[in-house]
This record gives sequence, C-alpha cells and structure tokens, in this order.
Amino acid sequence: MNMPPLLMYLHIKGEDYHLWLPLPLFILYPILLALLLVLLPFLLAAFLIAWALGYGKWSLLVLRALFLACLVTCAMRGLRVDVKSQHGLVKVCII
Repeated sequence: MNMPPLLMYLHIKGEDYHLWLPLPLFILYPILLALLLVLLPFLLAAFLIAWALGYGKWSLLVLRALFLACLVTCAMRGLRVDVKSQHGLVKVCII
C-alpha cells in the first residue's frame, strides 16, 4: 500500500526575495478525515437520492473518481517540479 506524502517543500527565488517553505501535509490528513466523517451522512444521502432518481451510474463514476484521486495523491510521493524563468525560480518537492 502506498503512503500519502507527508511533507512538501516549496522554494521560491526571485530577483529581490527568497522563500523556503516546508509544508507539513501530515497535519492536513486528520483535518480531512474529520471533515469526511462529518460530511459522510450527507454524501450517503445524496448518493441514495441520485440512485433513486436514475443517476446511479453517474454516482458510481463520481465514487470511482474520488478513489482514483486518493490513489494519485499517494502516488505523488517523490514528485519534484522545477520551474525556471527570467525573473525567478520555483521548486516544489513532495516527500
């Protein structure tokens, strides 16, 4: 099983400024889990209503898209993006 990324480093360098920002993503996961638990009854009710109205296929596609979004998030571990321009540099590293 893949683990979701835990840290993201953001490095922005311009002509007259320099920013190095470590972002702890592991703090977001408990917040997102609590939000999901609060919204779960409403999402389940919306899914059942959509199923009763004949939109069951679309509801299943939305659920699959959410599951695949979780998989893509876990697969982002190790991603590194470097963008250079004439005016500065942006680096993003996800650990």
